This record gives sequence, C-alpha cells and structure tokens, in this order.
Amino acid sequence: MVKKALHREILLLVVPIAVILLTAVVVVVLQSKSSVWAPSVEQEGSVIVKGTALCLPHKDTSGPQTLACALGIKDEKGQYYAIGDTDSTYKNVSKLPMGKEVEVRGTFVKGDNDIYPTIGTIKVTKVTPL
Repeated sequence: MVKKALHREILLLVVPIAVILLTAVVVVVLQSKSSVWAPSVEQEGSVIVKGTALCLPHKDTSGPQTLACALGIKDEKGQYYAIGDTDSTYKNVSKLPMGKEVEVRGTFVKGDNDIYPTIGTIKVTKVTPL
C-alpha cells in the first residue's frame, strides 16, 4: 500500500515535468525550423522572404537620382533585398505586384550596394502574392 502511494506521488511529479520538457523541445524545434525561412536572411542559399514589393530607395537622397525602378523587397524587419530573375525572360518578376505583400523564393547572395540600402540580392525562382 505504501509502495503504491509512493509510486503514485512519483508519477504525479514526473508526468508534469515530462510534459513541460516535451513542450519546450517542440517549441525549440519549431523555432529552429521557422528560422530557416525567416523573413530576414542571414546566410546565403535558398530562401523564402515575405515582404513588400517596391522600387528600392536610394541611399543618398541629397543629390540627383534616376527615376529608374530597381526592383526590391522590404521585409518585416525593414531590411531591403535587391531582386533578380533566374529566368532570362524575367517571367518570375515581370508581374511583381508593386506595393503589395509577396512571398519571394530564390537564392540569396549577400552583398552591399553603392546606390541602394540592400543587404544582398535574391535570385528569384518564384513570386507569390499574399
């Protein structure tokens, strides 16, 4: 009888601890998976970036600027990405809905730009309006 009561108390202590640990593991795994496709890219390679399609702003607005539109994406953290198309006929970015939220898939290459405040370029393979 004493053994059963002790066994029950141990189970009542161990089960909640196991549930808490399992929940923590699930949260960590889900966060690590989502960071691979985070809106802000840190590493070069395949990416999915969600943001607003726009013409990239100039770094220096004190002097003359062209009216040409350098296509880009501004993510949820406010970082800018230049975009290029992997298709020679520009089929991926030609219908980019400017000023609208999009999901861009492609390959990210880090790099500064002298004219635009970008953190790199995404060579686009697919654009999905959101």
